Parts: sequence; structure tokens; C-alpha cells
Amino acid sequence: AHSAAEAAAVLALTPEVQVILLDVVMETPDAGLDLVRHVRETMGNRQVRIILRTGQPGDAPEREVMLAHDINDYRSKAELTAQRLFTALVAALRAWRDITTIAALNDELAGLNASLEQRIAERTRQLEESAESLARSMVRAETALLRETEAKRQLRQFLAMVSHEFRTPLAIIDSAAQM
Repeated sequence: AHSAAEAAAVLALTPEVQVILLDVVMETPDAGLDLVRHVRETMGNRQVRIILRTGQPGDAPEREVMLAHDINDYRSKAELTAQRLFTALVAALRAWRDITTIAALNDELAGLNASLEQRIAERTRQLEESAESLARSMVRAETALLRETEAKRQLRQFLAMVSHEFRTPLAIIDSAAQM
């Protein structure tokens, strides 16, 4: 792109650009820095690696520019040999690869976390239903036990009464038989 506006249009059409080699001075003395703000803030693109280059490092001091803008490398045109440009591009591409890999893994992890949370919620619901069912079964068992205990008490009482009623006539018969 020959201008910051043209670069912004290209980036809007192809947001998957991996590295931007950007000059500070374009159509205005700080058009490159304005483009950095557009890419990072307006477009929200934090993955693209931006290598800023300038012919006037005094107009855009490295320390100030690095701290104030989200750029990834700063190169003076005077020091930018073919080898240094190659090295900077390879480093930027590797950083982009690592960042996108991390982002993809984070997305995958978020998906797995959501799936796990859903499974946990389902299992929790199942366990709560089981606990409620066990509580109902325990109440039924306790009620049945109380009924059985009461029935046994009544049976013992009935047998004691029947035994007493039979013993009185049998005792009379036994004593008469012994006489």
C-alpha cells in the first residue's frame, strides 16, 4: 500500500495479514502511527505483527514509540539491511504463528471448558435426582419399618392376651386333672 488509507482498506479486505512492514511517515508525518492505532483499536487486530521502520528516528524516537504504540519491532531505515529485514520478518512470522496457535488452543480450551461445565451440570442434576430419590426411598423405608414395628408390637400383645386367655381354662383343667 502507498498510503495509510490504502493500507487500512487492504487490511479491511484481508484481515489475515500476518506481518505489516510500516513506515512512520506516509501521507502525513505520523500516518504510520495512526494506522497502528487503527489496526489495534478500531480493527481490534492484536495478532498481526507490526514492524515499524523510519528514516527519521529523531521524529519518532524508538523508546517513546514502543511504549506508546502496540508495535512489535522498530527499525531505522539506515540499519535495515536485507539480512536484518529477513531476520525481522522471520521473527515476526514465528511470533504470529505462535500467537495464532495459542489463540486456537485457547478457543479449543474454552470449548472444552464449556463442554465440561455442561457435563458437570448434567451430572450434578443426575446426582441431585438420585439424592432426592434416595431420600424418598429412605422415608418410605422408615415408614414401613415403623408400621412393621407397630404390627409386631400388636402381634406380641395379641399373643400375650390369647396365651393368658388359654392359660386360665387350662390351669383349671390341669388342677382338676391332678386332683
